[in-house]
Amino acid sequence: MVESDFEDAIIEAIERNGGRTSMERILILLKDRPEITHLDNEQSRAAKVRRKMADMVVVRKTGGRRDATYELVPVSEATSDSTAIEEDILLHLIRCGGRASFSDILNPDHDVDAMGQALDSLMSSGAVISPEDGVASLSPGMWNHSIGPKGTTSFTHSRRVKSLLDDLAMILEYHAEGGLNLGNTDLPAPMGVNRSQVIETAISFTVASLKPIPPPMRPPTAREIVRQHVHSRDE
Repeated sequence: MVESDFEDAIIEAIERNGGRTSMERILILLKDRPEITHLDNEQSRAAKVRRKMADMVVVRKTGGRRDATYELVPVSEATSDSTAIEEDILLHLIRCGGRASFSDILNPDHDVDAMGQALDSLMSSGAVISPEDGVASLSPGMWNHSIGPKGTTSFTHSRRVKSLLDDLAMILEYHAEGGLNLGNTDLPAPMGVNRSQVIETAISFTVASLKPIPPPMRPPTAREIVRQHVHSRDE
């Protein structure tokens, strides 16, 4: 059984539900697929389908984990340069702490019109708040905005880190409920966090907070002090 058959089955399942549907509806139509029939429970089957869809550029996820829906994206849109530009805009806003002027967002490597279209797309999807006085801001919906295939990263961590991740999830939920930004940045807290979002938020906040700091100046040596004194005296 080739992988493309499973991808085609997923696409067909979404198409049969009007091009946009929930994981529950997808699993109903895929219940006889050999790729998932051997799995013991619905959670495992959903995880298998979710991993496959993460690698499919023609499927886009919207919403949080509990209310997630999956929709088909036209191939022309999924493979266009606009997705790369959208990603560049989001990364720039994250690195700037959640807010940046439109003139600062402009990337000389991209066409101005294409940049404008990408920003319009991000605003339409709710990932970016409409520029006010030429300033664009990230919205909580940014954390659920999926652009193209996602990468996967596995890492080993201590029990201490696991506890801290649980603590961070609770802190983020508190911030989200209160409409609070993260720390001293303008990064919004994600709604309905899962483990992946906790890690993504932590990395984004760290990058936005730890600005590059120039190395401290080395104190002058005795020889340099003498040379400076002699040079001043000669002048």
